[in-house]
Amino acid sequence: MTLTRADIEKLKALAEAATNAPWIVQTGVYTGDNWLIAMCGLDTPTNEEVYVTTDLVRSSELNDGTAKDCGLFIAASREAIPALIKHIEDLETIIARLSNIPK
Repeated sequence: MTLTRADIEKLKALAEAATNAPWIVQTGVYTGDNWLIAMCGLDTPTNEEVYVTTDLVRSSELNDGTAKDCGLFIAASREAIPALIKHIEDLETIIARLSNIPK
């Protein structure tokens, strides 16, 4: 996946719409100590529930991100992260060539 300026803007909009960070992955019984972002399901090796929550974000600090906004961000991240890594590597290669610095 080659990233275009439009792709980057779409990812930026998804990130801005999702519930604000930081997020963490937790396992076991959901205690309600943090705001629930997503239930990921049962981890078969450990037989524990896995979910994503905020990490000590107060309700007054939350933006208007909805569960759907968070889900769209999480789903897009699966393909976006590898594409962003490739994009960075490509840019590093270009910079190295222009700077005549070995990679």
